[in-house]
Amino acid sequence: MKVLRILFVMVFVSGLLIAPAQAQGEAEYGFLPLVTQANPAIPLAFQVRQAFNHLLPELLAAQRSGAIQGFQPDLSAGILMLRYAAGGRATLPAVLQGTDNINTAVARVPQQKIHATAAPGTAITPIFKFYLYSGCFYGNDLGANSHIVAVLRDQSGRALTTYIGDADVTGYVSACFNYYAPLAYVAPGYKISINVYDPSAVILGTYSVTVPKIAYTSYNSSTSVIAGSGSKNKTYTIFWEHPDLNAIRSYTISTKTGTIPATGKWKVDMGNTKFRGGDYFQMELYPTPEFVFGYTFNIPFVYCKAGGNYCYLEGFAQKPASLKITHAGVTHTFKGTFDYSGWFGAELLDASGAPIFLKAGDKIVGSGVAGPLTLPKLSAVPNFTTSVVSGKAPAGRYFMTWLEDVTTSNWYEQWVGASAAGTYSADFSSSTTLTSGAPYVLEVDYVDKVSGNESDLYVTIAP
Repeated sequence: MKVLRILFVMVFVSGLLIAPAQAQGEAEYGFLPLVTQANPAIPLAFQVRQAFNHLLPELLAAQRSGAIQGFQPDLSAGILMLRYAAGGRATLPAVLQGTDNINTAVARVPQQKIHATAAPGTAITPIFKFYLYSGCFYGNDLGANSHIVAVLRDQSGRALTTYIGDADVTGYVSACFNYYAPLAYVAPGYKISINVYDPSAVILGTYSVTVPKIAYTSYNSSTSVIAGSGSKNKTYTIFWEHPDLNAIRSYTISTKTGTIPATGKWKVDMGNTKFRGGDYFQMELYPTPEFVFGYTFNIPFVYCKAGGNYCYLEGFAQKPASLKITHAGVTHTFKGTFDYSGWFGAELLDASGAPIFLKAGDKIVGSGVAGPLTLPKLSAVPNFTTSVVSGKAPAGRYFMTWLEDVTTSNWYEQWVGASAAGTYSADFSSSTTLTSGAPYVLEVDYVDKVSGNESDLYVTIAP
């Protein structure tokens, strides 16, 4: 007998964040920035997703042990929220303990400032950026050290939650609504009002907006056309990022602008490069000069931890999701619904609750995914004399390798290619020196160049 378990994550829009001090014996919450030092040559969205994938083995192990009750990434904000069981936080490694305040976490995630700043007491030309189904936002040109009071209301005008805080000396703020409120996320039809004051409490401006609609409904990989719906007659910009998976690790990036027709239906031709699973889209809608609303989408793909026991899909938000894993001749089926971010995951366990580990040759099929993922043969072996990691991977393909020094929690990466014989070598000697007997984690993250499906090998080197 087997046990099929949908990955238990807390829905991020449930409002279970910035909690007040907990009484002894109660669960508590922590927040982790997924990326704190971004590589400017790589789109931030890919770095955030990779960072989350790195943590998945430890997150699921902590969940199975009972130390955490659930976790949920907000990939648009670049953070991870965890709910710890009573007393569980102290038992976890430092990398999973996080900070008590979501605003501290989100402030550490690199964000682009797109406008100059205004001095205190002068006219300001602010712009606020929100993401649908997230409670975090960013503000530019608010005046140095200005004070911000933001209120989120539902369609009826009922106040749901607030943010009260200050911009930095450049007039920039990255912040989140009070997530202890039950409905602390931005959704179409909700209303946002923001007052900005200078440091002496003189009001600099009052701004309000109704959250617009944005949705993705279809795409055609062959013609590079993506379509959806949204608030009619609103201008938009749509961004597309496509990893080329070549020797220089380049990306094809395309930007298109337009206006959503009166029908509320939009369709955009992004160019000549065919879409691949995992390609990243972000549509920005501009309902007023002061507000930008973004919503992201990935072309459907499946991700599996090779040697682990779980997979996840990305697809159309709030649509039915299905995942089939064929292991040792037996097909295990998982069904559910993609969350608001388009994510659905599952963990494979036996009758006793122990993991059933995936291996090369296992076949994974996901709803909306182009072609099945057949787990390839991947391996990683360290050489403690040369500080080189070598192994096997599909011939002629390029992919990412990582090395974690568990003692210091430092990660190092190398983009490498496999030879015609299906072997590779990742030289980490310029970054670190491997020590025999020390604990390490080796990771090989292979993305299929045709389908975009992803196999991620995670190897623990124990002392």
